[in-house]
Amino acid sequence: MRLVGPLRSRRPPAGPTHPGGVAVTVQHTAAAVRTQAFFGGDAILNSGSRCSAGFNAQSGGTRFVLTAGHCAALEGTWTTSGGQEVGPSDQSSFPGNDFGAIRVTDPAGLDQQAAVLNNGSQQPITSVGRVPVNSTVCKTGSTTGTTCGTVQAYDVTVQYAEGTVDGLTQTDVCTQPGDSGGSLFADSQAQGVTSGGTVGGCDTAGFQSFFQPADEALSSLGLSLL
Repeated sequence: MRLVGPLRSRRPPAGPTHPGGVAVTVQHTAAAVRTQAFFGGDAILNSGSRCSAGFNAQSGGTRFVLTAGHCAALEGTWTTSGGQEVGPSDQSSFPGNDFGAIRVTDPAGLDQQAAVLNNGSQQPITSVGRVPVNSTVCKTGSTTGTTCGTVQAYDVTVQYAEGTVDGLTQTDVCTQPGDSGGSLFADSQAQGVTSGGTVGGCDTAGFQSFFQPADEALSSLGLSLL
């Protein structure tokens, strides 16, 4: 199985950067202005890089967007694909973990929903947890949309180019560049945010994807779901 390190520059790497790493899923794109409801799985953009929103969250009266740590590590202001401002990165833990939070600049102006996109429809998210191994889970992200598969293992250690990330959830759910930070869910329960995956298309033999568990991320950041 061929693996590479995470995409961290504005240009995709020419090839493998670490023989024991995996590819995190950041993409590059441009934005045009529009306003709409904001869900987990929506695209978030920053200085030409694209990730995905995980889950809308809060702490006291402050609103946040939970996403991948390697995404939240980027400086600058995040916007939606329609050009609406989301806000700056507030916290990031990567490597070691792969979670982070974006602080929403204008909670009254960004129509955050307590839901994720599930094949274009709203899937309310009301709790957070971990389903048993072999259970069905789905991911929503700004590149591949909604894709589903099974949980293969918990507490998996992955070697990225920047260092080791521990405690990840391993699945066979399709992820591709730009899905980083996107929501992993099981019905109405938040499961995790997209961290990375093995190189190649989702039909590549032995394809695996990795997710930062949402319960650990929310607890560590002092956040709760909307």
